[in-house]
Amino acid sequence: MRPRLLSGSAVLAAALLLGNAPGAIASFSPKLSIAFQPSTASTAPAVTSTLSYRPGDTPPKTIRVHYPPQFGFNPDFGVTGCPPAAESSDSCPAASQIGAANAQTPLGEFSGPVYFTPDYRLLIYLRGAGGLVQSKFVGYFQEAPDGGFDAVVDNLPDFPASSSSITLEGGTKSPLLTPAACGTYPIVGHFISQNDEGATATAQVTITGCDSQPTIERVWLSHPTLRRTARHGASDTLHWDLSATGGRTRVSLQRLQMIRGLQIQHTIWSRPAGVSNGINSLRFKASVRGHRLSPGHYQLVVAVFSTEGHPSDIVSADLTVIDGARQNSPSCIKQGPGVGDADSDNHGGASDGDGCI
Repeated sequence: MRPRLLSGSAVLAAALLLGNAPGAIASFSPKLSIAFQPSTASTAPAVTSTLSYRPGDTPPKTIRVHYPPQFGFNPDFGVTGCPPAAESSDSCPAASQIGAANAQTPLGEFSGPVYFTPDYRLLIYLRGAGGLVQSKFVGYFQEAPDGGFDAVVDNLPDFPASSSSITLEGGTKSPLLTPAACGTYPIVGHFISQNDEGATATAQVTITGCDSQPTIERVWLSHPTLRRTARHGASDTLHWDLSATGGRTRVSLQRLQMIRGLQIQHTIWSRPAGVSNGINSLRFKASVRGHRLSPGHYQLVVAVFSTEGHPSDIVSADLTVIDGARQNSPSCIKQGPGVGDADSDNHGGASDGDGCI
């Protein structure tokens, strides 16, 4: 004769006696943990939700886990639900299974499959005691006022456990889609005990794998105007402030010229540069391959790219290069005019506009 399969209620009394030590003070403070695999943005992960209890905790009657509105429904979810007839006979097909459940109880470990139904319910089975005991629980999804949703398991039996967990598979068997933006999100559990006590617990879930979007907060030159020296170009330093670390940065020096009313940009050189969050800098000379830059107007263009190599931001700083021929002349000394000196600089003759000897 095959052993008869018992319902969970048939062993509740024994479980209660084993699960609550004499003299234990009843409490209710379940702890919630949530794990995603993978925990990357805009993916349909496998989700493991675990509740753990302290010795003497009153068993829960209602479990409600709230996902904030950044989480959504997986558009590629493709599980065929368990037909009503199969649900009634506890014979749901394997194609409707989307996960598994587990509970650690005074009677040992209970485990079983989790099935999906066409009306978006979860059928949760727990079997233990060598297959002699089976319990069935029903969960469902419910829209929340803030635009998120709740995963709810209600009408649980007064059955103690040290921990319980449900793992839903990923990919096309996962109804959940993670947020598009990376960051840490709170998932809040609301619980009601068999004695109608209330408790909450929060699991912080970090979503990763997003492409960075660094922006250039500002860019500036130590010396926006450079005098080129007789033998080589003068040195200058370009600085830029990044809002976040990027994948790469390139700095280009361009000559600006007006030709027939159009501004033409001619790239002289382009170099890789710093990409760290915060202030970066690049020292350069106003020369190319040993030749001084011609006097004129230039710009240094800073382009930053994301960690995946996409253009993220581009900003430029103006640079003016002037001839350094007068750089070594004496300091400007105001003196009285010489004979025929039009600008009082003692050079004599027509004005040369510098006002210095």
